[in-house]
Amino acid sequence: LGRKCDDANCRGRLQKTGTRMGEATPEEPLNRAWEIAKKSDLAIVLGSSLTVSPFNQIPFLAKKTAILNLQDTSYDKQSILNIHCYCDRAMKDICKAFSVVINEFKLTRIFCLFTEFTDDRCSLLVTGDVSNEPSGVVCSVEVGYDKAGVKLVKEMEMSLNGDFVLQLDNVVCGMVLDVTFHFREHFMSPPMKEPIIIQEG
Repeated sequence: LGRKCDDANCRGRLQKTGTRMGEATPEEPLNRAWEIAKKSDLAIVLGSSLTVSPFNQIPFLAKKTAILNLQDTSYDKQSILNIHCYCDRAMKDICKAFSVVINEFKLTRIFCLFTEFTDDRCSLLVTGDVSNEPSGVVCSVEVGYDKAGVKLVKEMEMSLNGDFVLQLDNVVCGMVLDVTFHFREHFMSPPMKEPIIIQEG
């Protein structure tokens, strides 16, 4: 993931624990989900077409099941309630009804841009954080600059360790680089533009 645990006493590298399509689900968490569902009074399905087995069977082990999904599912007739709307909208209403306070979500994107200028060459490096972890949020970086009166745009290439690196030749101290960061789709964040002035050192 390119990040470390936020706990100062840990700081271990975060690893993915999800199961991808085609991969076998570990038996222990699957059995635990099965047992919890059997003890539940109500299971609410949020934003799922319920097409992947055996997970689509788990909600119906509860005494009652409600489905909240934009489209119809093949299990709608087994549900006591079918709501067709966006999950965020419905959950805000549900939380409000139960006086549950929803804290404001602020997305924090952790990455660093390092620049080094020597002679007429500028090197740029984008990493995840000060520990030189690879960036898990940036998917591409564009750099625009004027060269002999011509506007050029170059895209950084990802290195083997997940960093983005770029070297610009024939640049001078004081030149402004228009750097645009593009983020991975699941962050649903617009590109961020940041002007960088080349300085010696």
